[in-house]
Amino acid sequence: MEYLSRKLNFLKNDGLFKHHPKCSRLNITHMFFADDLIWFGWADMSSIATLHSCLQEFSSVSGLETNPNKCSVYISGVDENLKAQICLYLNFSEGILPVRYLGMPLITKRLSWLDCSPLISKISEQFHS
Repeated sequence: MEYLSRKLNFLKNDGLFKHHPKCSRLNITHMFFADDLIWFGWADMSSIATLHSCLQEFSSVSGLETNPNKCSVYISGVDENLKAQICLYLNFSEGILPVRYLGMPLITKRLSWLDCSPLISKISEQFHS
């Protein structure tokens, strides 16, 4: 995974890659959680092709491949035709926002008590049993 992370970091200097608007100031292209990858980029075909190229190179070097049944693309702010084109190109399904990861919603604002209460309840129940 370190190799893939380094490849994705090189995207910062690639002229074909466009940062997600909320991530460009911090120069963030991706985040790893265990064996999950969250990639942040502009929803245009040149950025998607650059990402796909990184994934293909990683696959050829490591022998690991993405599982289309477990991968989703979360896209907003673009027309339905481009969404379909991106999903077809990557062979991933389109995910529906908001998404939850490890029991927590992935949202752009500060988490509220309501957002966290299901996870807190689950942890409390584990302590009581």
